[in-house]
Amino acid sequence: MDNLCEDQRMAPTPSATRLTVVYYNHTGDVSGAEISLLTLMTGIRDQVNVVLVAPEGELLERARQEGIQVIALRPITARMSTNPLKIARGTWDIFRTSLELRKVVSRLSADVIHANSIRAGLACLLLPKQVPQLWHVRDALPKNLVGWAIRRLASRMGVHVVAISQAIANDFRAGSWYEGEINVIYNAVTLDELSRGDLRAELGVAPDAFVVGMVGQITPWKRQHDAIEAFELFHRDYPDSELWVVGAPKFRPENVKYEAYLKRLVSEKGLSRYVRFLGFRQDVAGVMRAVNVLVVPSDNEPFGRVIVEAMLAERPVIGTRGGGIPEIIEDGVNGFLVAIGDVQAIADRLRALANDPERLKTMGRIGREQSLQRFAPEAHAATFRSVYVSILGSSMQLTTLETRPF
Repeated sequence: MDNLCEDQRMAPTPSATRLTVVYYNHTGDVSGAEISLLTLMTGIRDQVNVVLVAPEGELLERARQEGIQVIALRPITARMSTNPLKIARGTWDIFRTSLELRKVVSRLSADVIHANSIRAGLACLLLPKQVPQLWHVRDALPKNLVGWAIRRLASRMGVHVVAISQAIANDFRAGSWYEGEINVIYNAVTLDELSRGDLRAELGVAPDAFVVGMVGQITPWKRQHDAIEAFELFHRDYPDSELWVVGAPKFRPENVKYEAYLKRLVSEKGLSRYVRFLGFRQDVAGVMRAVNVLVVPSDNEPFGRVIVEAMLAERPVIGTRGGGIPEIIEDGVNGFLVAIGDVQAIADRLRALANDPERLKTMGRIGREQSLQRFAPEAHAATFRSVYVSILGSSMQLTTLETRPF
């Protein structure tokens, strides 16, 4: 089977003096992980030869629009499970994809394979041992035998791991099943400075109305229900306020059911006039600039891309003390931290910001200044290239590239 699409056959021969990095993503859909990958590839392609391998879908289309060399491959549908039958089916699914990926990689003379998720990393199991592999770990592993087995397998394969937060690094290292080094590299985040549309005017919302935003995939672990519960408490004192729930229930059927539950919850609380479900929107910058504050009540958010996007728009964020969120939010400085599930605390912090517009502005300004320093795409790309060079060894003749830490 010829897996090379027209994009690859027409591509120029990679330069022998530059690294060739093959980026593999197991899905063609786009969420935070894929947006981060696109940011990395567009930022680093002037320094390395970039090839993206992924199933057909929105990710490849966006990559093509950016002029990135792409190769289409079958999707992986396997998901983490403890069901023996599902594990067997998922293993076969990954094995078939791994065989196809091996053929593609052998034709590209890749120096490094960059797997954009743990599932993508598992599909690299059958690749030639002489090609170093980097697993970009973006999620916590399940606390069961499957999770421990994946850690041990990664250790025995000698893969190099990059985690998107210290919380994710600690999780992957749990129990000492993974014995290798883990680099923590935060995602690069940008906000479209050209997006100046007036979303409030589009929705007919008054300029002085206090708007609370929650942006992210609709799924139970994001805990949109906590945002609704907290908003109900806050709304009693600010009857003209609104809550905007931005996002779609992607990937799993249970997420669709959860969205239906959220809408019933809003209706039962009599908040239908004040809570808007805006669905998936590409104008994230417009959303962030239209809200007054962002709420992120997630249960152990791996990183929190929307937190940085809000801060770049000079909006303070109320987030939970779980996962990687405390690595971004400095409590009382650029936002607030609350315990997971503490809706009363979220409501109290909303009141504090609504009652003190100057504090809200100051927090927003500080958040933007910090984010521009810590999550710049240029530093992100330089750091990754440094990691690639380190993986391959100092004997390679490569152009020196200055790096600066996050």
